[in-house]
Amino acid sequence: MYQQNPLEHIEIEVRAPLPVSDLDLTDSNDFFALLNRVVQLRAQDGPEPNVYYYALFDNCGACIGEGGGCLLGVAPGTPGSSQGEASQRAAIGVRYLSGSEVGIETFVHEIGHTQGRAHVACPSAQSAGPDPSYPYEAAASACGASACATSASTTPAITPTT
Repeated sequence: MYQQNPLEHIEIEVRAPLPVSDLDLTDSNDFFALLNRVVQLRAQDGPEPNVYYYALFDNCGACIGEGGGCLLGVAPGTPGSSQGEASQRAAIGVRYLSGSEVGIETFVHEIGHTQGRAHVACPSAQSAGPDPSYPYEAAASACGASACATSASTTPAITPTT
């Protein structure tokens, strides 16, 4: 997280588990239903605007979705920096896929979305809603493997008002 995001300090708290017994987390529809539950849980808890919720779940290494791609995580969008958009600061992600640890990378990637960061525009990837201007104009032409991740900058995710 420190390598990808401009932060000095991070606090991670583990809350009581969210029981889920009625969803098939290998089904993309149920995957998005879980995201909605986490967004609702954040709203019920009413945390400060700079608190992010992330649900890490174990789907036994199964691929989520069909058609050759696997969903690893999802956020409800890319909110702006205003405190009024704090409700979108929630995301979900798998713990691992087929025995390989992808949980850490997915966590950082999805939290990046909740901080308002879009995908980098990589010609070889079919990312939803890429930002072709990050990290600079015409960035896609210089896109390398290390750049194909959620973008980060020194712009704060929250702009406090006094």
